[in-house]
Amino acid sequence: MKAKPTFKLEHWLALGFFGLNLIFTVIIFISVYVQMRSSLLERTRNQLRSINLLKEKLVQSYLHDKVSEASHTISYFRRHAEVDSDLKERLTVIEDVREAYVKKPSSENSFPALVDSLFQLSLGNDLYLGTLPVGFGADSASFFICLNDTAFSVLLLFSMQGIQNVLMERSGMGATGESYLVGPDRKLLTLSRFLPNQQPSTIQAKTTGVTEALAGQAGILIYPDYRNVMIIGAYRPVRFQNINWALLTEIDLSEAMSPVYAIRDQFIGLLILLMLVSLAISLFLSKQLSRPILALREKILRLSQGVLPPTQSQSHLMIELVQITDAINRLIKALRRTAVFAEQIGEGNLSVDYVPLSNKDELGHSILRMREQLLKLNQEKNALERETKKNLLNAQEAERERIARDIHDGIGPLLTTVRLKINAMQQPVHLKQELLELIDSTLNELRSVSRNLMPAVLMDFGPGEALAMLVDDLRKNTNITFHYLNELETVNSNLEKEIGIAVYRICQEALNNAVKHARATVIQLTVTEFEDHIDLFIRDNGRGFDPTVSTKGSGLRNISERVSILGGDIAVNSGPSGTVIEIELPLPNDKNNFS
Repeated sequence: MKAKPTFKLEHWLALGFFGLNLIFTVIIFISVYVQMRSSLLERTRNQLRSINLLKEKLVQSYLHDKVSEASHTISYFRRHAEVDSDLKERLTVIEDVREAYVKKPSSENSFPALVDSLFQLSLGNDLYLGTLPVGFGADSASFFICLNDTAFSVLLLFSMQGIQNVLMERSGMGATGESYLVGPDRKLLTLSRFLPNQQPSTIQAKTTGVTEALAGQAGILIYPDYRNVMIIGAYRPVRFQNINWALLTEIDLSEAMSPVYAIRDQFIGLLILLMLVSLAISLFLSKQLSRPILALREKILRLSQGVLPPTQSQSHLMIELVQITDAINRLIKALRRTAVFAEQIGEGNLSVDYVPLSNKDELGHSILRMREQLLKLNQEKNALERETKKNLLNAQEAERERIARDIHDGIGPLLTTVRLKINAMQQPVHLKQELLELIDSTLNELRSVSRNLMPAVLMDFGPGEALAMLVDDLRKNTNITFHYLNELETVNSNLEKEIGIAVYRICQEALNNAVKHARATVIQLTVTEFEDHIDLFIRDNGRGFDPTVSTKGSGLRNISERVSILGGDIAVNSGPSGTVIEIELPLPNDKNNFS
């Protein structure tokens, strides 16, 4: 047992209005929020990308400057031939240099083990830059420059202070923005803004940005930083000689998105206010609309019971209700019209016209489909009848071909053999001559019968040549002037055997009719092949006939029936000045498959 509905129309209307307003408002809010968030993210990305690129150029410029200073100092030393202690003293004057070592291959040098390892590491390179291991010297992270010459090698140990000064500049990066370097071991090389009292070498930075930068990639993504705080980070590799560092420029996602979050909170408050107003309006409108609609319910209930009530007047003040009343009136009229249409279809009047109310008029479309099915059944019936007639004609032509072949191949050779035997017999000449003439007449008659049944030239050379032979026979046996034009294709023809036989039989019937009944003196026959059809044109200057009456005759009826079976068209125009028959037969090809 179904539960009884508890919601009234006004409740559903109020709920619908409120729900639609809520959906539209939320969609607008989300769209604006997403667009603002995307715009702010894109602006922040562009700013971080620019700062990151600038920092990279400043770091590389700093490294280049240090190499240039060391090279110039060595060049100055060579020109002035100063002692080694002077060279070392001049090298230590370079800013951010912690230690300087000069090694000559010709003298004994005593250096710390790490210094010797760095000299060995740079062998074979005029210039070698690298990162110092953690724990060497006073700083936890440093880099070195080694310049090798044939006379001596110079090793300079640098602190990261100069690079640190470059990275600490935070113009346009907000309260949580920072730039820092990470070494190949994924440990910080410069101080952290958030952990200033902690040595950089003790801070691991195994983040997405570090991984991508050390792999040689540059980009900007949102990911957790070394503090596990979501940030927007721009990253790129810093490669100078043998140095492979990761340069990162980051800002906390919460700071970057703070303007959007503030607007979001304001929108939520505004959304709540709009929903309250929308709810009040929805309740008011639902009450106003439900009253007149309920008044129309009874009319619709009667329609649902199959009763077609009379149309009612339109006296409502609301345009929508007037339209509903008008729709009900049109529905009543349409149902009456549909009932009449169905009754006519039931009486067999399949040509009656009917226009559905709309594309969704299921009743109207169902009745139209019923009519289409009935029309289809009629068409299939006609097609079946046509196919049956076609098969009968094909069987008749096949039997004619068989009989003609039997006459030609069976009786003809026997009579020829009899003629030869009679010719060889010892009989009086006049008797032998009579027998030979009788046999020759019989042979000629058999050939004529065989040719009428199925001309051999039709099977061997097609209807064009067979019709030419037919016209020649008629021209010899009558006083009629014949004009025959054969325009059938000899190459790439779509003319099949079945259609070729039909063309010959149609023209044979038409010519025989003209010779026997028209009393014509001139007969014209033209057979033309096109890409998709064949045209037959037969004209005579005879006495003509009434086509509406003569169609009952066997000749023209046979022609019309053959044309109909082949799916062609025939036009007959006859009068005192003669008769014209025009026939068009379709040919099978890629676009027109004849069956």
